[in-house]
Amino acid sequence: MAENLEIGQEFEVSVIAYTESGEGISSKNGILLIIPGANIGPKVMVKVMERGVTRAYCKLIDYL
Repeated sequence: MAENLEIGQEFEVSVIAYTESGEGISSKNGILLIIPGANIGPKVMVKVMERGVTRAYCKLIDYL
């Protein structure tokens, strides 16, 4: 079951891939996370800005 991600929620994730347009991709409990400006590799702190049923658009807060 997917965790209920709320708009404004902050957490850390690892970026595992890029979209065709170069945005970082990660996931959290079954939800696809789109993170513009994030690079593959280090963990990042993100904030949920928009939330759909199967994906969330997140703002990059910082590299950890």
